[in-house]
Amino acid sequence: VKKIWFISYAREDFDVAMRLYNELKNAGLNAWLDKYEMLPGQNWGYEIQDALEHSRYIIPLFSSASILPLCVQ
Repeated sequence: VKKIWFISYAREDFDVAMRLYNELKNAGLNAWLDKYEMLPGQNWGYEIQDALEHSRYIIPLFSSASILPLCVQ
C-alpha cells in the first residue's frame, strides 16, 4: 500500500503547495497535488475524494487566503 501525502491548499497558495509537492517527491514520497495528478476531463469531485480515501497523510496549508472565507461567512 502506497503512503500518499495529500496536499490541501487554497488556489492563492499554489506556489507554496507546488514547492511542498516537489520537496516530498524529491524525498521519494508519494505526494498528491491536484494540478499534477488530475487530467483534463476527469471528475474533480470523484478524484479528490478517491485521493483522500487512499491517503495516509493529509497536509492542509493554512493561510489568510484559506481561512478568511470561513471568517467572512
